[in-house]
Amino acid sequence: MAITKIQSESLNLSDNYDFTGTVTGAGGVNTPAFYTTRSGTQSIPHATETKVQLNTVDIDTASGFDNTTNYRYTVPSGQGGKYLITAHAMFGESISLPHTTLKKNGTTIGGNKQNSDYSGGSVVIIETLSEGDYLELFTFQYSGTSKNLQGAEDYTYLGAFKIIE
Repeated sequence: MAITKIQSESLNLSDNYDFTGTVTGAGGVNTPAFYTTRSGTQSIPHATETKVQLNTVDIDTASGFDNTTNYRYTVPSGQGGKYLITAHAMFGESISLPHTTLKKNGTTIGGNKQNSDYSGGSVVIIETLSEGDYLELFTFQYSGTSKNLQGAEDYTYLGAFKIIE
């Protein structure tokens, strides 16, 4: 069915329509979005919760990630809303009691704690974030000595995007 002009009529959504030109006002964009990784290993001390130094920015549509000082994402002005957040921390070997913890403004909002020997863990969460809120990734291990967190090849990462509502 071809549509040449629609005034005050409604569309039958069970019909198929062919549009030409530009369709505006439909859908949305899942931004801001970011994805950061760790390039290289990071030594994590025994029994000490440690912030993961995510130093490589692969995607950052709103320039909200600090990959040199605080290693965290801060929600830009006017970009509050619900976000899908995913994170993973992986060690180079099986270790005792690895934890992966996602924090918002310094408070834990999600985590993954293994009760036996394992190499790491993932967190996936939907969270409401407000302008100025910040996200950080932490890890922990209890193997008696310092252990290396894996870097490169997307073994250790933090990413998120704003959900269209």
